[in-house]
Order: sequence, then structure tokens, then C-alpha cells
Amino acid sequence: MSRWRDHKRAAARALHATMGVPAVYLTTLDGDPLRVEVRVHTDIQAVDFGRAAFDEAFSSFVDDTPKLIFDQSEVESPLSRSWVVVGPEEMYRIGPSRPPKSGHIAAEVTPLTVTEKTAALAVFAPDWPDVSALDAAWEGIL
Repeated sequence: MSRWRDHKRAAARALHATMGVPAVYLTTLDGDPLRVEVRVHTDIQAVDFGRAAFDEAFSSFVDDTPKLIFDQSEVESPLSRSWVVVGPEEMYRIGPSRPPKSGHIAAEVTPLTVTEKTAALAVFAPDWPDVSALDAAWEGIL
């Protein structure tokens, strides 16, 4: 008989496989690209919607920090200050991560500004928009 945790882990894998998007993980901008699947969470989430939410300012109960969810089998522990590129217009700098849960790791991220994206592209794709010379990990990302 299966245990509850086994069902929960299987459901998390199915969710990640369905909702994940291809991305490239870089420990440094000029480092080796690692192809990964991430789930992007950029929406606002209510942290506590109990009685206190009505008594206090609602903003103190809202978490609007963007997060990326990694499969722990692809990235065992996302390094703080590393990079994730989902596309030429969607790049993130990784911040602190949470402990693994059901085989996945949530990391807080900061979206790059237009200036930072341009500077990053100059490092890992110096011939942008020509990407023919890039590693296969970048296929479909840039």
C-alpha cells in the first residue's frame, strides 16, 4: 500500500512536468549552461487569510516575491546569485532557496532589468540574435 508522501511526491512530479517551462541555469554568466525545467511563480499569494487579515493591513499578509521551482534531480541546490534564463526577455537572479519539498526546491528570484538583460546577453550570447554558435542547452531558449 502506498503512503501519502509517495502520492504527494508523484503529484508534485506530474505538476512540474505539466507546468514547467524550459530554461537554462547558470552558476556564472560565462559558465556552462545547464538545461532545466522550472515553474515560474510571479503572482501574489496570500500568506495568511485568517481573522488577522481583517484586523491588520492586508499588505502584511501578502507574499509577492517571485519564485522559481526547480526539480531537485536537475539542480540539487540552486546557488544564490546564480542565473536562470527562460528567454531573451525573461531572466532572473536567484536569491535564497527553501529546503526541498517533495523533490522540488523553491528559490526566490529577482527579474533582471532591461539593462541587466542586455549586459547578460552580451556575455553568454555575444553574437545575439545569431545563436548558431551556442551550446545545445540554449536551443529554444534564445
